[in-house]
Order: sequence, then structure tokens, then C-alpha cells
Amino acid sequence: MSLRTPFEPSEPQPPADGGVTVGPGPRTAYASPAGLGCTGRFAARFAWDAPGAHEGVLLDGPFPVTGDSRLSYCILPEDGPAGGRDATPFVSPALVLDDGSRLSTLHPLDVHGIALTPTAQGEARILLPRQWNLVECDLPAALAGRVVTSVVVRADARTAGTVWIDDVSLAPRPVVPTDPVDLVDTRRGSNSGFTFSRGNTFPATALPNAAVFLSPATRRSLDWFYCWADHNTPSGYPALEGLV
Repeated sequence: MSLRTPFEPSEPQPPADGGVTVGPGPRTAYASPAGLGCTGRFAARFAWDAPGAHEGVLLDGPFPVTGDSRLSYCILPEDGPAGGRDATPFVSPALVLDDGSRLSTLHPLDVHGIALTPTAQGEARILLPRQWNLVECDLPAALAGRVVTSVVVRADARTAGTVWIDDVSLAPRPVVPTDPVDLVDTRRGSNSGFTFSRGNTFPATALPNAAVFLSPATRRSLDWFYCWADHNTPSGYPALEGLV
């Protein structure tokens, strides 16, 4: 079966003795309310108290692999930069396979071309602190028919730190649309808010050369009316409060 979990109470959870806990999300996230996960009320927390290699068990399998499997997850490094280099993003999950080997031995790359290892993810400085970062990695086709026995999270840390992980998925990758219009995502850039702006971006939609644009609103206001992450309700999801 496919793996998909936002770590809500009814979803797969980390083992009790695996070093990973589940709770309300980070208190220090940019552009999102404190104490929520990336897309729900909960997230998995992995923390370590010293430099060096640290590992925790995120999920126990089995999870079968197909020829088009994609691993994806959201990760938020809780601590900010220190001296221009942040220690906490030196983290990535690892898949343990049915023969005891790990996915990293096959040198997989994420969709940005970065190796899926703690060191490579950290050196790339692509995981931004205090923000939810989406990481996606297509598994090698040679793994088709194999089984993932567990998903672990590993840190090759420079200092103590904490990360939150949410929305872990090991499932067939989406079919790429053939119509260019279907490739457009009007939400791009809208993970933003007044306290952490990416330009007050909102998903305005209209016909070509139109004079009127239409956008959903997650807050009844004429300024910053669409901040889907910052306006999350206690359910962990935003509410549609109107159309602008």
C-alpha cells in the first residue's frame, strides 16, 4: 500500500521508542500560525542535543515500492541561522530496504538535483529555517518490487537542533499534464504573510485580456486577504471567507 501520513491521530505514527515524537507543530514558523503542522494540526518532531550523527525512526513499514514511486515530505528547521550557516537543515529521511541497505547507497537526487543525504541537503542550503520546505525524490526504477521496512530521519549535525517533519508520502508520482494550461499553479508564491512577505501574492484568475480578476480570500480584508498558511484555522486548514 502507499504511504501517506500528516501525523494526525488516525494516521500512521512513529514508534514509541524511535526517538521521534508527534505533537502540535513549531512555535516559531514564518507565515503560519504557531502550533500547527504543515497542512494539519500535528507534525513529527526530531531533536538532538549535541553535534554529530543522530537518528530516529519516523515510521515502520512495510511499504512496497513501485517503478514510479516518489518520496516526498515537508520539513521545517526550527532554529534560525547561526553565523551564516544553519545547523539544523543537515537532515534528511532515509529509507531502509528489505535487505537492510538504504536508499542513499543508490545516490538518489531530489527534484532540485540535490542528493538525498543530510550533508548534501545542508550544504545546498536549500532548506530554509522556520519555513515548511517541500522535498520530493523519485525513487530509482530498479527498486520496483522492493519493500521499505522503515523510514528513519538522520541528522549530521553541527550543533544541537530540532526539525519538524510532516506530510510524508511514498506513493506513485503524479502524472505530468499534457496541456500547458494544467501546468499553471496560481498559488505559486502564496506561502506568504504580512510578517514574512513573498510579495503579497494571491491566486488571481481571469480570462486572457480580462479587466476583472477573481481570487479567493482567507481573510475579510482588502490587504493581505489571501494567506492560506498564515490564516489557518484551529483545524489546521484555512477557511474560505469570500471572493475578491
